Amino acid sequence: MKIKGSVKIEKTYLYTIYLNPSEDRDEIIRIFGNRWQNGKKCLGVTEEYTKNAIDDNTHNTAYIVVHEKNTEDYATASMTVQDICFKDAPEVWIWELCRHGTKTSIISPVKVLFDIVGQFVLQRFKKKYLYLNPQPGEGFEKLKSIYQKYGFSETYCPEYQYYTMRKKISLNKNFVSFSKSRTKKRN
Repeated sequence: MKIKGSVKIEKTYLYTIYLNPSEDRDEIIRIFGNRWQNGKKCLGVTEEYTKNAIDDNTHNTAYIVVHEKNTEDYATASMTVQDICFKDAPEVWIWELCRHGTKTSIISPVKVLFDIVGQFVLQRFKKKYLYLNPQPGEGFEKLKSIYQKYGFSETYCPEYQYYTMRKKISLNKNFVSFSKSRTKKRN
């Protein structure tokens, strides 16, 4: 199942949320395996890596694609519900986030992706936070500051060896409805 829709934030942004990756396997592999950023595969993710992630069904619950209408400015990510912090309460994690294509949008599609995923998670899973873990290494401090601009802050995750961040989600009734029977933009 995939949910397709649009949301207007100054401009119109289109989104697709792939809820059953095995159903849309080839399309997801093509999109996520061919994301380019600054002349390199985004995050080193290849078609083979994406194929294996779907086939192994190891962690990705959904895949998300967002872009401004009539542009090639994309944000893509995968999402999973896991108890990574060992709190006996699975949380929603964003993985493999990448902005790619021609950066022309006034508002970054990454911001729009966080907004859409936040509303989806709050409405469908009744979760109040989004989590992510920027990987230490080159560009780590820059990534941290970018995520902070989108409302993420450091969080403590015992037993987990990587740096984690989370963002509190608030319901926006005028944004998008992701009720099980309705997936279109509210007017």
